[in-house]
Amino acid sequence: MDGMMLNEVAAFNTAALTGESVPRSIRMGEEVLAGMIVTDKVIRIKVIRPFDKSALARILELVQNASERKAPAELFIRKFARVYTPIVIGLAVLAVQGFGLSCDFMPVRFGGQYSVRILRRHRGSFPVGNFI
Repeated sequence: MDGMMLNEVAAFNTAALTGESVPRSIRMGEEVLAGMIVTDKVIRIKVIRPFDKSALARILELVQNASERKAPAELFIRKFARVYTPIVIGLAVLAVQGFGLSCDFMPVRFGGQYSVRILRRHRGSFPVGNFI
């Protein structure tokens, strides 16, 4: 709940709302927001807004709405990557196994010449290839 300070003065930790680590001094008649933590003494506050209309409730609502709503481009990329990534990795594994054993007669673990070429091409095809 947001309220108005009834005591003379008190120090508040406002890090939850502003990120500021230095305590803020609030005097009589000034607004105290939900989420502020008094640090030095017991105080009295007159409630002026219930929690559902408080500054903290608005911040929480904005954060939830931002995480729920995604840009159309991001939604498309996620759908595309779900299909494309397994296909590209599977093709790379098949290609490495095929060329690694038949063309240069060395398995991938021994660093066959064609195996390395295939992995380099795969790396350019998709960023996940950088991890292989």
